[in-house]
Amino acid sequence: NVKEIHEVRYNGAIIGSQTADRMMDQGEQRITWDYPVQPNAQAGTYQIITTAAVEEKQTASIVTFNVQ
Repeated sequence: NVKEIHEVRYNGAIIGSQTADRMMDQGEQRITWDYPVQPNAQAGTYQIITTAAVEEKQTASIVTFNVQ
């Protein structure tokens, strides 16, 4: 069982999060997620922080981008 946590930040403030529990086989990597940034998003810096946790192990990735 894999627990996914997706956190969206705008100029450093958390503006949204989503959590999902998924059943996967050993070695399977099929975590997908649509980023909830709208086409008319306000200008500024956004970060998407994705964490995947299995038992006592976890990994995270951060994507940072600017909307002008």
